Amino acid sequence: MADDSAAPDACIKVRYALSGEDIVSLTVAATSSVYELKLRLEESTSIPAEYQSLLLDGDATPLPDDAVLRDQGIDAGRAVLFTKRAPEQPDLELFTLCQGCSCGFREEQQGCCPGEDLEMKQCDCQRSPDRFPRVFQ
Repeated sequence: MADDSAAPDACIKVRYALSGEDIVSLTVAATSSVYELKLRLEESTSIPAEYQSLLLDGDATPLPDDAVLRDQGIDAGRAVLFTKRAPEQPDLELFTLCQGCSCGFREEQQGCCPGEDLEMKQCDCQRSPDRFPRVFQ
């Protein structure tokens, strides 16, 4: 997570991309990432961050998750457009969300839940601590 201490907060308006209907206004640090904004939007939309796309008004390119809001020109009063996306491979994406990587997916394993204990996974995949694994309640 970025250091928010020196960055001014910005009130960002989030709207549905197709209807233009307001979803929520959030106050976030200008140094927050797009992914951090998506995590905040989970509360208002019930859509996991991984299935959200955020765009700037007038731009059809989704904002990258690791982009800093300030660097994308997102500041106080700026509207961000929200769309949800359907999983392309639901079973693989769920496995990756829960396990932190796709290693072992669809491989024959002993037991019913391969990789139950993430400490026991033997792969060398890098897992971003703020993103994976995710647990939904």
